[in-house]
Amino acid sequence: MEHIASPSHNDNKYLVASGGSQMIQEKPSPELENKSRKAGDKLSEILHIIVNEPSLAVFRIQEHVRKTLPQLVDVKHDMEDVQQDVQGACFDMEYAAKAVQNMEKSETHFRSIQDLLKNSMFIRQQLQYEQSRKDQERNRPSMYRTMLRTQTIDLSTQSATSARNVLSHANTVDEDTPQVRSSMSSHSWMGPASLLR
Repeated sequence: MEHIASPSHNDNKYLVASGGSQMIQEKPSPELENKSRKAGDKLSEILHIIVNEPSLAVFRIQEHVRKTLPQLVDVKHDMEDVQQDVQGACFDMEYAAKAVQNMEKSETHFRSIQDLLKNSMFIRQQLQYEQSRKDQERNRPSMYRTMLRTQTIDLSTQSATSARNVLSHANTVDEDTPQVRSSMSSHSWMGPASLLR
């Protein structure tokens, strides 16, 4: 095989002889070679990125999950605690509402308690009034007591005068007579208490 290059009128073209056949080719310019090289490099880079893009995406997802997962777990625990608190508050509200409804049903009992309290307060006022009246009566002497006291004094004076009269009469009469003895014996033990009877 022989390759014969013959120059032509154009420098960019040359003749190639191979086995009796001739082919004319253009000689590539340096600018075209540079552009084609850049295009090839860019194409290979794009192909490399396309091939490695899934693994890179998975790696980025892994990094994102590794950074954000602990925070998400903490937030989840906080949300569970808040949910429990909210459920407890809801249960308390339900119990309070039921208690209020039951209190509305027990209105008659509260009314009876109110009536009993009013009666007890009235009875207490009556007792206080009676106690104060008794204290006033104790501090102030009554007419009945003064009358009893004067009657007792009068009876005691009468008994004393009668006893003196009997004694004077006994001095005049013989003391050995039974009438005088009986009168003296009957008047000797008499006192204010016996006269009051």
